[in-house]
Amino acid sequence: MARKLFIVAAGNERLLAALRSAMVNEGDVEIFFDRRDDSRSAWWHGTERRVASDDVRDRIRRDGFAVVRPSQPPAPEQNIRWA
Repeated sequence: MARKLFIVAAGNERLLAALRSAMVNEGDVEIFFDRRDDSRSAWWHGTERRVASDDVRDRIRRDGFAVVRPSQPPAPEQNIRWA
């Protein structure tokens, strides 16, 4: 699983290519376009499927990309006994 996600503003091919070139040797990085729809055309979904904080959305608008570290699932408890 990637430890860092670079979310690039949709349509910014030059930035996507530059980040991929710069991170080519990093095995724990994923770089992709932001696919969220900020318009109201997704009204039929009820809510947007991908949830991101306003901070991430603001960074993408301001800088053209945002770096996000996925949250880790809690470690399974050891020695669980099932009845």
